[in-house]
Amino acid sequence: MKMATAMKQTTPTMTRTDSHTEARVMSQTPPSPGSTIPPEELAGRTLLTLRIVWFALLTGPLVFLGVVVMIISNGRPPQQGMEIMTFVAAGMLFTMVPTGYFVRMQFYKRFWRGDAVDPTGYFTGNLLLFALCEAVAFFGLVATLAQREWRWPAVIAGAAMLVQLVNFPTGAPMRPANPYQQTR
Repeated sequence: MKMATAMKQTTPTMTRTDSHTEARVMSQTPPSPGSTIPPEELAGRTLLTLRIVWFALLTGPLVFLGVVVMIISNGRPPQQGMEIMTFVAAGMLFTMVPTGYFVRMQFYKRFWRGDAVDPTGYFTGNLLLFALCEAVAFFGLVATLAQREWRWPAVIAGAAMLVQLVNFPTGAPMRPANPYQQTR
């Protein structure tokens, strides 16, 4: 009986259903009685999972780089008319990476709780940034393969991988600035 009363008090009623309202309701609804996870453990699990995803998304372009090196070393002549791919890759780098940072910031703001970011927002925001970096890296490597040229397409792919590398998930946004202060 006490659990049902607690659920009624913590679950807000909503008259309008849209994705923003549903996400807010889901974040305010306590987990089921059998799956209560302490916030510190949830943050730790989220961080471990995100690090595994970060590594996997960074490994993909690195493995494909090995494939590109093997194919280019065969010595086939470059295909004509593929120079446009370098410009497309540069456009992707200069639009998708800043968009990734912007989207991550928006997820951080949406899932801000007290003085820290909720693990859901931290995971989702970083996942989108990593995916956008990986897309730019793969396209840069495809442009390298199509042009059989190591200069600009490979530099663009390397820059995208470097952005992802320096954004290694540390979990700092999930920790409050003042550890003695309770988060809401």
